[in-house]
Amino acid sequence: MTTSINFRIAGQHENHSGSATVLSTASQVKAAAENAFKADGDQREVKINKIGNFNGHQIFEAYTDSGSNDYYYFAVAE
Repeated sequence: MTTSINFRIAGQHENHSGSATVLSTASQVKAAAENAFKADGDQREVKINKIGNFNGHQIFEAYTDSGSNDYYYFAVAE
Protein backbone atom coordinates (compact mmCIF):
# COMPACT_ATOMS: atom_id res chain seq x y z
CA MET A 1 0.00 0.00 0.00
CA THR A 2 1.31 3.44 -0.92
CA THR A 3 1.80 5.69 2.11
CA SER A 4 2.66 8.86 0.19
CA ILE A 5 2.64 10.27 -3.32
CA ASN A 6 4.66 13.04 -4.91
CA PHE A 7 2.47 15.63 -6.62
CA ARG A 8 2.61 18.83 -8.63
CA ILE A 9 -0.43 21.07 -9.13
CA ALA A 10 -0.27 24.26 -11.18
CA GLY A 11 -3.00 26.68 -10.20
CA GLN A 12 -3.99 30.12 -11.43
CA HIS A 13 -2.28 31.93 -8.55
CA GLU A 14 -0.08 29.32 -6.87
CA ASN A 15 1.88 26.21 -7.71
CA HIS A 16 1.99 23.36 -5.24
CA SER A 17 4.33 20.39 -5.14
CA GLY A 18 5.56 17.99 -2.54
CA SER A 19 4.86 14.68 -0.92
CA ALA A 20 1.35 13.94 0.35
CA THR A 21 0.49 11.31 2.93
CA VAL A 22 -2.21 9.00 1.55
CA LEU A 23 -5.32 8.62 3.72
CA SER A 24 -8.42 6.44 3.22
CA THR A 25 -11.03 9.21 3.52
CA ALA A 26 -11.21 13.00 3.50
CA SER A 27 -12.68 12.90 7.02
CA GLN A 28 -9.26 11.73 8.29
CA VAL A 29 -7.38 14.79 7.02
CA LYS A 30 -8.12 17.15 9.93
CA ALA A 31 -7.06 14.67 12.64
CA ALA A 32 -3.93 13.62 10.74
CA ALA A 33 -2.95 17.28 10.25
CA GLU A 34 -3.55 18.15 13.91
CA ASN A 35 -1.42 15.19 15.00
CA ALA A 36 1.40 16.19 12.63
CA PHE A 37 1.53 19.76 13.91
CA LYS A 38 1.25 18.69 17.57
CA ALA A 39 4.22 16.35 17.02
CA ASP A 40 6.14 19.46 15.88
CA GLY A 41 5.08 21.34 19.03
CA ASP A 42 2.60 23.57 17.17
CA GLN A 43 -0.67 23.80 19.12
CA ARG A 44 -2.35 26.43 16.93
CA GLU A 45 -5.59 25.87 15.03
CA VAL A 46 -5.07 23.83 11.86
CA LYS A 47 -6.61 25.02 8.61
CA ILE A 48 -7.30 22.64 5.69
CA ASN A 49 -7.76 23.48 2.00
CA LYS A 50 -8.35 21.19 -0.94
CA ILE A 51 -5.84 22.44 -3.51
CA GLY A 52 -6.70 20.20 -6.45
CA ASN A 53 -6.52 16.75 -7.98
CA PHE A 54 -3.48 14.76 -9.05
CA ASN A 55 -3.39 11.28 -10.61
CA GLY A 56 -6.74 10.21 -9.19
CA HIS A 57 -6.24 11.76 -5.75
CA GLN A 58 -7.70 14.81 -4.07
CA ILE A 59 -4.81 16.81 -2.55
CA PHE A 60 -5.27 18.77 0.68
CA GLU A 61 -2.89 21.23 2.34
CA ALA A 62 -2.82 21.81 6.08
CA TYR A 63 -1.25 24.77 7.85
CA THR A 64 -1.43 26.81 11.03
CA ASP A 65 0.02 30.05 9.61
CA SER A 66 -0.57 30.96 5.97
CA GLY A 67 2.61 33.04 5.94
CA SER A 68 4.74 30.09 6.97
CA ASN A 69 6.45 27.44 4.90
CA ASP A 70 5.24 24.74 7.31
CA TYR A 71 2.60 22.82 5.40
CA TYR A 72 1.54 19.19 5.48
CA TYR A 73 -0.08 17.62 2.45
CA PHE A 74 -2.56 14.75 2.34
CA ALA A 75 -4.02 12.73 -0.55
CA VAL A 76 -7.31 10.83 -0.73
CA ALA A 77 -8.26 8.63 -3.67
CA GLU A 78 -11.16 10.02 -5.69
